[in-house]
Amino acid sequence: MPEAPAAPTTRNFNDNVIVEWNAPEENGEALLGYYVYLRQSNGVYTMEPIHCNGSSPDIILAKSCTIPLNTLTQSPFTLQFGPQLGEYVNVKVIAYNEYGNSNPSPIGGLARIQIVPDPPASFGYDLFQTIDTEIGLQWTDGDTIGGTPILEYIVYWDQGAANGVFVLLRGEITL
Repeated sequence: MPEAPAAPTTRNFNDNVIVEWNAPEENGEALLGYYVYLRQSNGVYTMEPIHCNGSSPDIILAKSCTIPLNTLTQSPFTLQFGPQLGEYVNVKVIAYNEYGNSNPSPIGGLARIQIVPDPPASFGYDLFQTIDTEIGLQWTDGDTIGGTPILEYIVYWDQGAANGVFVLLRGEITL
């Protein structure tokens, strides 16, 4: 049977999580595939058979699979309370050949369950912070911040022309 694979890695790419691993030593017989297990919200590991089917020739060759984030926020990964935004996607991989299954890899995963945050709510002018050369703005975060802290806001303005053309507001924005 094959050796256990090294710990897989996970990374976010757009609205997906990419799971990658290295092929282990085969020990005399070619690998037939992989079992890729992802942690559910209750701590139990389960396979994701649609996007990460380890018997697929493409996945065997690439030693990676791409899972949409919305898959990880649905059953069976959600179970009772669902994975929380910001949680890490934990994965373990088992390789198999005609001799049997390897031991599981160590658990790996650096990707987080995150989504694009909602737009800010209650956006408006802050008259008390506005002076001759500065415009004060205020807003509150939207309902969902996406699972990780918001790092920056990008503000556009229409230069008062009301023509639908917005320009990136340059300057310091204090969070």
